[in-house]
Amino acid sequence: MRTFLRIGCALLALGLSAAIPAATFTVNSNTDTADGLCNAAHCSLREAIDAANAAAGADTIRFIIGSGPRTIQPTSALPTITDPVTIDGTTQPGFSGTPIIELDGSLAGAGSNGLRISAGSSLVTGLVINRFLVSFPANGGNGILLESGAGNEIRGNYIGTNIAGSAELGNAADGIVISGSAGNLIGRTNLANRINVISGNSGNGVRITGGDANQNVIAGNRLGTNAAGTGDLGNGINGVAVSSGSDNVVGSATFGDMLIAGNGGDGVAITGSATGTIVQGCYIGVNASVTTALANDGQGVNIGGASGNTVGPANIISGNLQSGVLMIGGASGNTVAGNFVGVDGTGAAPLGNALNGVIASGSNGNTIGPNNLISGNGTNGVRLRSGASGNIVKSNVVGVNATITAAIPNVAEGIQVNDGATNNTVGGPGPERNVISGNGSNGVLFLDATTTGNILQGNFIGTNATASAALPNGASGVAVQADASSNTIGGTAAGTKNVISLNAGRGVFVESGTGNAILGNTISYNGSLGIDLGPAGVTPNDAGDPDPGANLLQNFPLLSSIVLDASSTQVQGSLNSLPSASYRIEFFANLVCDASGNGQGQRPLGFADRATDPGGNVAFVAALPVAATGPWITATATDAAGNTSEFSACIPVPGPSVASITPTSGPAAGGTPVSISGSNFQTGAAVKIGGVAAGLVSVVSGVEVDASTPSLAPGTLNDVVVTNPSSLSGTLAGGWMADFADVPQASLFHSDVEKVFRNGITAGCGGGNYCVGSAVTRAQMAVFLLKAEHGSAYTPPPCTGIFTDVLCPGPFTDWIERLSAEGVTAGCGGGNYCPGNAVTRAQMAVFLLKTLLGSAYVPPSAVGVFGDVQVGDFAADFIEDLYGRAITGGCQASPLLYCPLAAVTRGQMAVFIVKTFSLP
Repeated sequence: MRTFLRIGCALLALGLSAAIPAATFTVNSNTDTADGLCNAAHCSLREAIDAANAAAGADTIRFIIGSGPRTIQPTSALPTITDPVTIDGTTQPGFSGTPIIELDGSLAGAGSNGLRISAGSSLVTGLVINRFLVSFPANGGNGILLESGAGNEIRGNYIGTNIAGSAELGNAADGIVISGSAGNLIGRTNLANRINVISGNSGNGVRITGGDANQNVIAGNRLGTNAAGTGDLGNGINGVAVSSGSDNVVGSATFGDMLIAGNGGDGVAITGSATGTIVQGCYIGVNASVTTALANDGQGVNIGGASGNTVGPANIISGNLQSGVLMIGGASGNTVAGNFVGVDGTGAAPLGNALNGVIASGSNGNTIGPNNLISGNGTNGVRLRSGASGNIVKSNVVGVNATITAAIPNVAEGIQVNDGATNNTVGGPGPERNVISGNGSNGVLFLDATTTGNILQGNFIGTNATASAALPNGASGVAVQADASSNTIGGTAAGTKNVISLNAGRGVFVESGTGNAILGNTISYNGSLGIDLGPAGVTPNDAGDPDPGANLLQNFPLLSSIVLDASSTQVQGSLNSLPSASYRIEFFANLVCDASGNGQGQRPLGFADRATDPGGNVAFVAALPVAATGPWITATATDAAGNTSEFSACIPVPGPSVASITPTSGPAAGGTPVSISGSNFQTGAAVKIGGVAAGLVSVVSGVEVDASTPSLAPGTLNDVVVTNPSSLSGTLAGGWMADFADVPQASLFHSDVEKVFRNGITAGCGGGNYCVGSAVTRAQMAVFLLKAEHGSAYTPPPCTGIFTDVLCPGPFTDWIERLSAEGVTAGCGGGNYCPGNAVTRAQMAVFLLKTLLGSAYVPPSAVGVFGDVQVGDFAADFIEDLYGRAITGGCQASPLLYCPLAAVTRGQMAVFIVKTFSLP
């Protein structure tokens, strides 16, 4: 020591400072002697503390008291630690990860603390500190007291339990008190550090108090449980209590292993002037595996009158005997975000708090959200009450699991706003919307006459987050009861509409109260009325609308007609209500109409502002700038005070009508531009031809749709179907012909082939072909003629077997015998018909005219028109009559020839049939 002093003096003489070396003191006795000596022969903990206080610098106290667990029982209060020191119980031989040096305060006398540190920059690790007693008025009895100095670290200790961390041996006051001390760490900030078990104490697990108690961190501990985190060794009051100071942190969002459970009061209590406190990454009210409740007897987190604090992210706050999070007593400006409240660690199963998930009572300007999952709780998911004002509930999932695929009901309401809660906002546009679904009763409930001015907007109520699947609330989507008034459900600005669909009861039920505006929402597929003003069921309109009641039982509009254009919907109707008053009339499209005949409101179409005349009447024509995407339209009326009516009776939307398509045919390969004419076509309409979607669809107007034909089988007639966004459709049966493969548009015979095909006289020869150049047989001719005469649906009587060469029954026999019975032909001679012979052009003249004019018809005598048909030749009279009727021009113009012996092709036959029978 003298050498050290001489060197130090020399350095000072040179104007240089000397570093003070740290000393190490070894506790080698568990006695409580205090003779001032601490050496290799004997050193008690009391003597080591005295020595460390006397030695300048950051000293170390280590333990070598034999080997294995040892208990130190001070007989009076240990000295206050006034100089930075490390007290390291992990140095005791036999240490293997859990503390084995026990500091037992049962003999220290009332008013003693286990360790009292005022120095700052000290570390306490590897100790068991228990059974210190309090004196009255309250003094001492804490496991560790940190005061004045800053930057201490407490880790790897058991405070309030036995050495095994399995049973309570509590200190009479708090486990750890931070009093006016800043920047301390209780627990760990990385995986290498060890956690504290702070349980079984009569007061709080950890208490932060005093104006300078700022920026302390409590992370990675067990507060109220055994060391394994599986059993209840609760502190008598709260797990953590913060009553003053700023920017303190409870938990770690990175490690997420702070367990605060089993305590007699709240898991975390933030009160008084505490501000900037962050509670994050904590498991509050559950075991370490987050599968079973280890309830705190009070709230999970209780913010009492404190402002500007944050709960979240990454807390699991479940299983507590009261609410998950309570903000009360004027708590303001606090945020609850990113937590699981009422569910297990997977977010897939209930592990509810006994009362509410999150409640703000008499507290203003707090924000609940974003990204809380609040499900499975014993009463409400979220409750705003007792004058709570200006709070925001946004971007939460309330009543379903973490993947929003199955219900985990809060037993009562998803969100309850009651008891004078005013001017709160639930939801908002875009990402601020909540999913409020799957709850046991109503999705949202507004309750009590003093509950006013609240806004519910942008939420999914009864569905998943895309409104594509049902997750119904057990009663109504939204309920307004006990005279709650002047609240707004939905809104007129973009993004404010709620989707209120698929709930078990009503969409919105206003049982009582007035001025509750229900505007711009999607309300559909609920189990009862979309909007119901009490009493239950459709409330009929009454003349002059003078009656009191829910929303003043506002009359709904009466709709009379719908007129459609390409991109607009014109609705005509009337409203009878109070005289000379202004109303907002909203219109909705629906895919279904309610069984009552009064609809819901699946898709908002727009609105019209109208005023009644002195008699209380107004007739309106509302031009809405959107297509009616539903076969039914309904409407509501809302007065200037916000009283919204029930939905009106449904009125049907006229469907589209398809009159024609131009052109009527084209290549089977598709790609032909077509124009479809009709009525009631609307923007967004789809076109199918032959059941195949057309391309390049453009709704030009309410009477014209342009498109491009799809690829279809050749030689087919195809329906043309136009379907509006309303799902209503119109059909032109057989409107489009896909050309035969061998009869393209440029073919001489195309037009006539299309006509005989459309008239059902022939379907071609197979394989998508017509066989336009093939000869027509006498058998085929019988079918052609009789269908042309009698129509495509004609069926001749069964055959009897009159021709030797025509089997009965046979594919053409009925037709052949009927043609003979009508006297058109007697066969080819000798009792035969010659069904396979080609029909000559001369024979065709006779067949056509006798079929058209009857078997007794005698044409005028021939005069010699054709160079190859002489007067007196077979069929000369019929041939020239056919020419005179402009049915044929012959087979050659100059010289004029008829070619009477030539076979008639199927193409020619089409021409003859069309002209003879004037087929359209």
